[in-house]
Amino acid sequence: MMNLLLPKIKLYKRHPENREFGYTDTYGSLKLIENYSGKPLPLKRPIDWFYWTHGCHGPWRMVHPGLLTGNVKNKTLKYLVESKEQELYLKRHGYKNAIAVGLPIIYVKDVQVSRIPNSLLIMPSHTLQGNKKLDQEAYDIYIKFLKPYLKYFDVVKVCLHQGCLANNMWVDEFTALGIDIIEGAHPEDENALLRQKYLFKQFDYVTSNNWGSHVAYALFFGCKLSIAGPYTEMPKKEYLKQHKWAENPELVDLLLGKEMNDYKLKVLKNTYIAPHKVQTDVELGKRLVGYDSKKTPEELIKILRPKASKIAVYYLTKLLSHVRNKSLLSTLKRRILSRI
Repeated sequence: MMNLLLPKIKLYKRHPENREFGYTDTYGSLKLIENYSGKPLPLKRPIDWFYWTHGCHGPWRMVHPGLLTGNVKNKTLKYLVESKEQELYLKRHGYKNAIAVGLPIIYVKDVQVSRIPNSLLIMPSHTLQGNKKLDQEAYDIYIKFLKPYLKYFDVVKVCLHQGCLANNMWVDEFTALGIDIIEGAHPEDENALLRQKYLFKQFDYVTSNNWGSHVAYALFFGCKLSIAGPYTEMPKKEYLKQHKWAENPELVDLLLGKEMNDYKLKVLKNTYIAPHKVQTDVELGKRLVGYDSKKTPEELIKILRPKASKIAVYYLTKLLSHVRNKSLLSTLKRRILSRI
């Protein structure tokens, strides 16, 4: 009998996603930082002045700054990135406030759990709620690929992202195999990253058919991670349903292009192996999550807390929000900023 320990899902209301804020307040990242630092962030909308890149981007994305910033063009924001390499790349492209702090996952508190020997966690490529389901063949061929390998493991579970569960993707296929489904990351779960750490600290092996942040996390937490089987990729038209890609579709072409994917294959080459033959690679995991850029609680809160002048601008802007004359409002804002 397998006793899997997982924190409960604790839903919260994210700050609105718009072109300036991106996905900073996703998967409980801001609450996580408050817990780590021991100090609350000062305003209700701290993401007005910093942007923490969502997910693990990897070194291969340094072909266009928009692939690191989520296509946010405000170069005055603080861009929190994985590595010093990415920080320097963005600074060369005018993002003067870019700073390497690693990914939010490295700030999750320690957990005391035991790894389940010879256990396998399957994590197929995920979608977002509302994405169109792929052709059935894409699901069938991955299931067909997995079946011969299941006999090598004593415990097998599958973890599905909230988007896949909402879209009913992969659910019927794994249920038919008799494999229990674990609910994975929910964008509005305060404990999402903590749950990920619990999962990857308890499973011995993890396999997926695609790159994603889960790959970096699994490696970092000591799993034997494989990327194996028929590769599935979300079609370009599905990317374009998100505003950050719709504003610049050329970025999607780069994202799906040969140059970037060849580099990705080179970095991850040792993970492309049969699920039961792979070994751990914690050092690669540390590189991907930016562990060397991790800040102390004092350093991190200093980076994230704005200057008093920024807070003043924030509240003055709110006070001016009732001004309906856009030209006058713009002039007033410029005058405020010029005095800081």
